[in-house]
Amino acid sequence: MEYKRLQEKMTDIERQFQEKVEGSGWLAIHRGWPDFACIRNNKIMFVEVKGSRTQNLRRNQHFLLTRLAKLGFDCYKWSPIGGFEKILGDTPLRVKPESSKPEQEPILSPEELAEAQKLIDTPEHLKIFKQIKPEARQQALQWLREGRKVRW
Repeated sequence: MEYKRLQEKMTDIERQFQEKVEGSGWLAIHRGWPDFACIRNNKIMFVEVKGSRTQNLRRNQHFLLTRLAKLGFDCYKWSPIGGFEKILGDTPLRVKPESSKPEQEPILSPEELAEAQKLIDTPEHLKIFKQIKPEARQQALQWLREGRKVRW
């Protein structure tokens, strides 16, 4: 049976990973639990994609990948800089240390702010825009440039 790739919502990092492994002959199926199941010949591997090498697996991701590894499947965490990091059945869960500092607001460049002020119609929406994560902010700016409606 041939797998038909559907239009899927993916981050740029996930798309980068998919192109990399498909360039090596793998079929990369993105369904999000974990991020990818990759199939080539009679092999399968499960991969959780992260934006950076230091980004840890969440508890549920760790639980699933270590259980799959115990069942004999190849499981990995992948990031653009760190590449493939093997997950074994006894791989310890790495937990981000508690920080005593409050989270910083996402940085907004002067160019983004100027463009947003031109495109966003109300002060309330501009305030929301300044507080959202950088990835979501980029998506919102793109939609505004295209004249699409953004739900605030």
